[in-house]
Amino acid sequence: MKILLFISALLLLPLIGFSQPANDECVDRELITIGVLDYLECSIDNTTATESMDASCDGVVDNNLDVWYEFVMPVDGNLYVTNLSGTHGISVFDACGGTEIVCFNGDGFVYGLSSGMTSVMRVSERDIFAGTINFRVQAFEEAGNDECAGGDI
Repeated sequence: MKILLFISALLLLPLIGFSQPANDECVDRELITIGVLDYLECSIDNTTATESMDASCDGVVDNNLDVWYEFVMPVDGNLYVTNLSGTHGISVFDACGGTEIVCFNGDGFVYGLSSGMTSVMRVSERDIFAGTINFRVQAFEEAGNDECAGGDI
């Protein structure tokens, strides 16, 4: 009996140890709360993730493993995603299956987001570089005098 239990455990181990991330698909995206005073640090192992789609900045011949997040913009302004290498892709959409707002590789900004706006963020990486991704996200309020015509004197 003990041998049978041991063999069963060995057969189930790959299923338990190598399951896909919980946020592997857009419909299962993870809700994150982004702040303005400090960055939010996120960490995900995409080794067992799958490719859901190719965004506009992805190489279509590459297998781009992706995970999904959802956030509500806390202020009118910009979102900064940092601590990424050039092999990581960030794409932001207005909804799952919706319109792509921006797509870039490595660190970058998403400009012109409105307070209260809900967006979906896809974090991807080519499968040959799969592993743990640690990245930071922070919102910055739009400056009131960022145009010459409305500038302060």
